[in-house]
Amino acid sequence: MIATLWLGLLASEAQACERGYSLKALIVSIERAETAHARVDVEGLHGAADEVRERLPCLGEPVGPGDAARVHRVEGLSRFADGDREGAAMAFAAARTLDPDWMFPVEQVPEGHPLRVVYGELPVTGAAYEGLPEPPVGEVWVDGAVRRGRPRDWPAVVQVVGEEGILLGAYLWPDDPFPDLGDGGQPLPLFAAEGFVPPTREDRPEGLPERLEHRRDEVRIEALVDLERDPDATAWLLWVLFTDRDHDVRFKAWRVLRARTRKGFGNDRGTEAEAVRWLAEHGKGAMKAEAIQLLERLPTE
Repeated sequence: MIATLWLGLLASEAQACERGYSLKALIVSIERAETAHARVDVEGLHGAADEVRERLPCLGEPVGPGDAARVHRVEGLSRFADGDREGAAMAFAAARTLDPDWMFPVEQVPEGHPLRVVYGELPVTGAAYEGLPEPPVGEVWVDGAVRRGRPRDWPAVVQVVGEEGILLGAYLWPDDPFPDLGDGGQPLPLFAAEGFVPPTREDRPEGLPERLEHRRDEVRIEALVDLERDPDATAWLLWVLFTDRDHDVRFKAWRVLRARTRKGFGNDRGTEAEAVRWLAEHGKGAMKAEAIQLLERLPTE
């Protein structure tokens, strides 16, 4: 019954689409907007941006992270050209989270140009997310991947992807409500580390290698590198991560943990995943931001 209600709701949502579009058609519209901007064709930029906005909700294919970043950049360019600095900065922040190394070509946007300032205006580390409802049918994709939350401070490309294809598509700003899921939709918790307690210096794990307590920081860092491929090193790694006196050593421990978790390596992956969730909620700075990104790849249970 829930599935029937949900599909009926999606059908009503889709009535605004006169036709379905392929991902290739969306990319063509994105390229038109990018070309218009490069040519300083403001009218052409706005027209192409409107085309992107029209086609995105009507796609018959999922959008990947790279294309989602391009959608956000087009939105930012259009809003900047229209004098909406705040909206442009928010859209650009969304793009930067997905493609952090991308920059405008200098020959297109010179150094010191106001557009460059707006592009990097909003900080993206330590971003806040809110939990998403769980659809009775399909999976929620945010900015090109199955995710458990949507950003609170900038827009997101949101799709509900089912076995039969795309069930719903939208470009949602932070104040936009998520489409009603009907009966059964409950928010998913972003973090689930209620049982994880960070170790203290008094919780010295059994068998701790001597090098992890060496007085020289570089020796401890070298020892941490060796732990990346040690399947039984979880307790040692977490002890250093949460108790070492040096920030660089702790951050190296985090990077080793991140690498292990990405690869699904280690005999105590459950504890490592719980540590990542704890850091995503309670951590600080770059470590917290990276933990949030990594959290999206972890299993929900």
